[in-house]
Amino acid sequence: MIPMKCRQKISAALAVILLMLPFMIVFASASSYADFEREVSLEITDIPFANMKFYAYFVAEFDKNGKLTPDGDFESLNLDLESELDYSSLSDILSKKVLTDGMSPDHTALSDEYGLALFDGPELNQGLYIIMSEKFRRDDKVYSMSPFAVTLPFEYGNETGYDVFASAKFDVSPALDLYTVYKVWDDEGSEDKRPPKIDIMLYCDGEIYDEISLPHEGSWKYEWHDLPADHTWWIEEKEVTDYKASISQNGTSFTITNKFTGNTPEEDVPSTGQLWWPVPILLCTGLLFVSVGVIRRTRA
Repeated sequence: MIPMKCRQKISAALAVILLMLPFMIVFASASSYADFEREVSLEITDIPFANMKFYAYFVAEFDKNGKLTPDGDFESLNLDLESELDYSSLSDILSKKVLTDGMSPDHTALSDEYGLALFDGPELNQGLYIIMSEKFRRDDKVYSMSPFAVTLPFEYGNETGYDVFASAKFDVSPALDLYTVYKVWDDEGSEDKRPPKIDIMLYCDGEIYDEISLPHEGSWKYEWHDLPADHTWWIEEKEVTDYKASISQNGTSFTITNKFTGNTPEEDVPSTGQLWWPVPILLCTGLLFVSVGVIRRTRA
């Protein structure tokens, strides 16, 4: 049973974040009436095990007008934090930056027996954070929480939450898993522009683990077998001329869509032999007849 103190704190929460909503928006600016001197906190709930480690990385700070300015190593990303940002895309960009650069967390929290992990204290500055966790292995299963970005305080509508609560959602995978990449082309009418092959890099915790080329054995698909699920995996494609790549992930499946961005040959439009020079003359003649008709009716 959760102690009374915890229940009171939960009931007094000013903001609740549902981490896995696909269209969640991270509000990148605090309202002008927010208290920028006030202490903030973030509590993660619904954690399946005790002693799981969670990490908070400070991404951007608020200025006196409530605008976010990227901090430290995150400045190189050149993110536009003055506009509303898609939750999933932002979290993906920031977490990959953390892993690729081997960044150390600014704050660490440990889950307790009640499934709670708390970030608080005067050293927790207001601003934008990326929250990540260790991958927890138990009984040949790996539990992993999707990284999420959040501002402290958190703005939702007209409410300002200084004590923010996040309900953790964990993916459960076998200790060794199958990862698959699929290639999709969005280039109707320009199929002849496709390159004979594309090169794909598989990353493990920010480092290149493998490089492959598609098509593989005649198929625009490739599988990696028995990859340890207690690591973070993602893929990138080497740039393809006249195509822009977008990558989506669903569990252990990656889909790369290449959209054609080059010039599509214009279709020849046959001439009908229409002559346009008589049009002004016919128009003037028509107006003349209308005028004569109006005059005659007036005299009648």
